[in-house]
Amino acid sequence: MTKDSLLHRDAISRVFWEPYIITGYRKTNTSFWECVKYTCVMHNDVGNFWSHFIPVILWLIWLWRLSDSLDFSDPFWYPLVCIWIGGCSYALCSSIAHALACKSLETRQIAFMIDYQGISLYSIGGCIGYYFYERPLDNVLYQYKWTLIIAYVVICCIATLQCSLSRFFWEKQRYLMRAGSYVLPYNAALMPFFLRMFTCIWTGEQCITETLPYHLMAFSSSLIMIFFFVSKLPEKKFPGKFDFFFHSHQIFHIAAAIMTSLQFYVNYRDANIRHNMLTMDPYYIPDVYTTFIPFLIVTIVGFSIVAILGFLVMKGILRSNKGERVKTR
Repeated sequence: MTKDSLLHRDAISRVFWEPYIITGYRKTNTSFWECVKYTCVMHNDVGNFWSHFIPVILWLIWLWRLSDSLDFSDPFWYPLVCIWIGGCSYALCSSIAHALACKSLETRQIAFMIDYQGISLYSIGGCIGYYFYERPLDNVLYQYKWTLIIAYVVICCIATLQCSLSRFFWEKQRYLMRAGSYVLPYNAALMPFFLRMFTCIWTGEQCITETLPYHLMAFSSSLIMIFFFVSKLPEKKFPGKFDFFFHSHQIFHIAAAIMTSLQFYVNYRDANIRHNMLTMDPYYIPDVYTTFIPFLIVTIVGFSIVAILGFLVMKGILRSNKGERVKTR
């Protein structure tokens, strides 16, 4: 396999096209082994694979090194484990989806639905982590622990369903639908931090200036992600010029990896700094039922959604909203 064997988009089904990406496509209907070998060949999707696969390896090494100083059997650290597992899950699912995207139409659809489920796992991990480590103390809203956790589970499962359905419906709005699917879980996750910052500004209490710049950088990274995911710049402005490097989805992946790394760090640091105040009330100390069980529920429900929709795809009941027209040069 060489770069010379890559295809112009007119040589493949429209289903496999990426917006404004003209060249550098892999041949489709490939074997699993060919998909694996393609990860080491230059093509227009290889950057999307490695920009998330490499962070998974680095994050696992980071977590392993943290295990030398943290006792992960202590329930206080369960939320940190959840957000870490969620982050590794979304990046790994994303890498697998991009690796298998050329295998077949059916595999492509199912792989990207698994990708969306990975994002939902990171979303529930983030919601759990930010609730237990970043919430403002004595805030009325965050006294309803179980109501919020149930809400987190529901909105994350809905995000998987809505994103997956966008592959079959709402063609013109599909990218807005996918971005919008995770706006609610993202805002739900960050709300504890923003309310704590409001408390800090209003009363001068519960301020942690040490990690504030990292929180702001993480938030800025998320805005960059949304901008490039929705705008499809720069390739929209210059079709064919950014087929291999620096197209919007690569930038989106890199910004996502940076945001995730920063969120790992701020949750870890704030948990350390706020440990004493966060454990004063036993009601708010994490346990299996408020961390791993919600994470497990989102895992089971989300992958069940993918399995059901995947079955409908394999049966030909659900079809891509891009159509299946094939052009020839």
